[in-house]
Amino acid sequence: MIKIPPKFEPFLAGKPEDYPRELRELLTSKPPEFWGEEVLNKMGHVKRPILRAIRAKCLDCSSFSPKEVRLCQSFNCDLWPYRMGTDPFRKGREAEDA
Repeated sequence: MIKIPPKFEPFLAGKPEDYPRELRELLTSKPPEFWGEEVLNKMGHVKRPILRAIRAKCLDCSSFSPKEVRLCQSFNCDLWPYRMGTDPFRKGREAEDA
């Protein structure tokens, strides 16, 4: 497990938006690997399949309305093809069996 330096400990105890800009930038500039899984869990992040994470972001963008996700017209969004929680570029089992 990664030992978090003391200067980063306050990030886990309070609200990041209450800290000075310089500290927020220093904390947020660290890659997720720096924090480790245990600390990320304490921050409220849990491991989940990437397509579920994309679907959750699409729901967030559309005010948590599944219908709006389905009807999304933001074709230029990089997540648009994956908005329904599936990968349209992955070949299905039917294609492999044929």
